[in-house]
Amino acid sequence: MRWSYLQFAVVVPYIALGPSLLAGVLSLGVLQQVVRAFGKVQDAFQFLVLSWTTIVELMSIYKRLREFERQIVLRKG
Repeated sequence: MRWSYLQFAVVVPYIALGPSLLAGVLSLGVLQQVVRAFGKVQDAFQFLVLSWTTIVELMSIYKRLREFERQIVLRKG
Protein backbone atom coordinates (compact mmCIF):
# COMPACT_ATOMS: atom_id res chain seq x y z
CA MET A 1 0.00 0.00 0.00
CA ARG A 2 2.84 2.34 0.86
CA TRP A 3 4.47 1.98 -2.56
CA SER A 4 1.13 2.34 -4.33
CA TYR A 5 0.66 5.74 -2.70
CA LEU A 6 4.13 6.85 -3.72
CA GLN A 7 3.54 5.85 -7.34
CA PHE A 8 0.04 7.32 -7.54
CA ALA A 9 1.06 10.63 -5.95
CA VAL A 10 3.29 11.39 -8.93
CA VAL A 11 0.37 11.54 -11.39
CA VAL A 12 -2.30 13.14 -9.14
CA PRO A 13 -1.60 16.77 -10.10
CA TYR A 14 -1.63 15.91 -13.81
CA ILE A 15 -4.93 14.08 -13.45
CA ALA A 16 -6.44 16.93 -11.42
CA LEU A 17 -5.25 19.73 -13.71
CA GLY A 18 -5.29 17.88 -17.03
CA PRO A 19 -8.82 18.94 -18.06
CA SER A 20 -8.03 22.61 -17.33
CA LEU A 21 -4.86 22.39 -19.39
CA LEU A 22 -6.67 20.77 -22.30
CA ALA A 23 -9.47 23.36 -22.14
CA GLY A 24 -6.89 26.13 -22.39
CA VAL A 25 -7.67 27.61 -18.97
CA LEU A 26 -4.16 26.90 -17.67
CA SER A 27 -0.87 27.43 -19.40
CA LEU A 28 1.87 24.84 -19.26
CA GLY A 29 3.94 27.17 -17.04
CA VAL A 30 1.20 27.43 -14.43
CA LEU A 31 0.75 23.66 -14.55
CA GLN A 32 4.46 23.16 -13.88
CA GLN A 33 4.36 25.60 -10.94
CA VAL A 34 1.44 23.72 -9.40
CA VAL A 35 3.19 20.38 -9.97
CA ARG A 36 6.34 21.66 -8.25
CA ALA A 37 4.31 22.97 -5.29
CA PHE A 38 2.47 19.66 -5.08
CA GLY A 39 5.85 17.91 -5.15
CA LYS A 40 6.93 19.73 -2.01
CA VAL A 41 3.78 18.63 -0.21
CA GLN A 42 4.26 15.13 -1.58
CA ASP A 43 7.80 15.02 -0.18
CA ALA A 44 6.48 15.77 3.30
CA PHE A 45 3.89 12.99 3.00
CA GLN A 46 6.52 10.62 1.62
CA PHE A 47 8.58 11.17 4.75
CA LEU A 48 5.60 10.13 6.87
CA VAL A 49 4.77 7.15 4.67
CA LEU A 50 8.34 5.88 4.54
CA SER A 51 8.83 6.41 8.29
CA TRP A 52 5.47 4.97 9.34
CA THR A 53 6.85 1.72 10.80
CA THR A 54 9.35 3.68 12.91
CA ILE A 55 6.64 6.08 14.05
CA VAL A 56 4.36 3.23 15.13
CA GLU A 57 7.21 1.48 16.90
CA LEU A 58 8.12 4.65 18.83
CA MET A 59 4.48 5.19 19.78
CA SER A 60 4.35 1.65 21.12
CA ILE A 61 7.49 2.18 23.19
CA TYR A 62 6.08 5.44 24.55
CA LYS A 63 2.83 3.74 25.59
CA ARG A 64 4.67 0.87 27.29
CA LEU A 65 6.90 3.30 29.20
CA ARG A 66 3.90 5.33 30.37
CA GLU A 67 2.18 2.17 31.58
CA PHE A 68 5.39 1.08 33.33
CA GLU A 69 5.64 4.43 35.10
CA ARG A 70 1.97 4.25 36.06
CA GLN A 71 2.52 0.82 37.60
CA ILE A 72 5.47 2.13 39.62
CA VAL A 73 3.35 4.95 41.02
CA LEU A 74 0.51 2.54 41.87
CA ARG A 75 2.81 0.14 43.69
CA LYS A 76 4.40 2.95 45.72
CA GLY A 77 1.02 4.28 46.84
